Amino acid sequence: MDEIQQMLFEDPTPTTARQKGFWAWWYRVTTPPTPPEDASFEEREIHRRIRLTSIVIFVLIFVWLLSIPNALLGTNFLLLPLLGVLFITTLIGAILNKQGKVNLAGIIIVLSWTFIGIFGNIWTTAGGISPYSIPLFALLAMPEMFAAAMLPSWWVAGDAAVNIVGCILSVILMPHTADLNVRRGILWTYGVGMPIVLQVTIAGIAILWTTSILNTIRERNEAEEVAKLERDIAEQMTVSVTEKEALERSIAAIVQTQSRVANGDFSARVPLTNDNVLWPVAGTLNNLIGRLQKALESEQKLRITEQAAAYLLSQLQRQKQGLPPSYTRTNTTIDPIAMSVLNQTTMRNPQSGQTSFPEQTALPKQMPNQFPPTNNPSSINY
Repeated sequence: MDEIQQMLFEDPTPTTARQKGFWAWWYRVTTPPTPPEDASFEEREIHRRIRLTSIVIFVLIFVWLLSIPNALLGTNFLLLPLLGVLFITTLIGAILNKQGKVNLAGIIIVLSWTFIGIFGNIWTTAGGISPYSIPLFALLAMPEMFAAAMLPSWWVAGDAAVNIVGCILSVILMPHTADLNVRRGILWTYGVGMPIVLQVTIAGIAILWTTSILNTIRERNEAEEVAKLERDIAEQMTVSVTEKEALERSIAAIVQTQSRVANGDFSARVPLTNDNVLWPVAGTLNNLIGRLQKALESEQKLRITEQAAAYLLSQLQRQKQGLPPSYTRTNTTIDPIAMSVLNQTTMRNPQSGQTSFPEQTALPKQMPNQFPPTNNPSSINY
């Protein structure tokens, strides 16, 4: 009963506890894999009926085993072959259920147990309907309950109608034993009247029962979907807030970098990585700042070189006036030219105060903006 209640009211998704033991093996043999969590309600409802059909098939096998002694000890010698056919049809239903064809499996099982299992036993009894075979009409409630478990609810009404018609035709067309011919009221009361009342009662209750269960499952599914939607919305809001904060921090970093560059700090860069949403803007800005820094360095180098050229010109003018040139090393490309045109074999290093042979060196990061003053008024100052 606990397993049936679990199948009716709980989510068919297997948990760790459900994956152990006999029922786990039985489900693997008789049911398809569990649908994913994002499956539709119809898919999950079909899988619920598939698992419930699996339980019904297990119960039918147990009932079939209990019927074998009756077939061996009873007076109906055809009951044993009927049970063999019934076992085959039940096995076919299990195979179809494994393939996910639960409706076809349910129809085969219900019809086989109705016409082969019950009506077959009644119709093959020697001598016709007897007082001992009348109780078999009450057993027609079994396939009706199977239909309620395995098939949609409207199939229950159809199975009840088939059972009622079968009872009436059996009583009318089949031969009766002598004692029933004498008491025909008992035959119609217990062979037709009681089965009709039983079929109608079970059909009505089964339809209400299955409809109520289906509505309960649907309401639970809708509640779970609403709760899941609320969780998704809350998670999305959290992600949105996080992304907004990250975007604000990125914008602040870009603004701060622009402010540093505007104040003359061309070594500033936007500290963003390529996974940031503003990386295209930050990367372009960093490239622009880098190119601007190189342009300013080139401009400074050019300005210092121009100053060095003006300084060399002033020394040449001193040499032309007969004064000895006193060229001081400028650490620019003008130094080799100065050594070539001036009658000066050494140069003074303004940083160390020592003399050294001129050589072309790299431009230092900071160069003095002024070189030693000259008396030549035509020297150029920048």
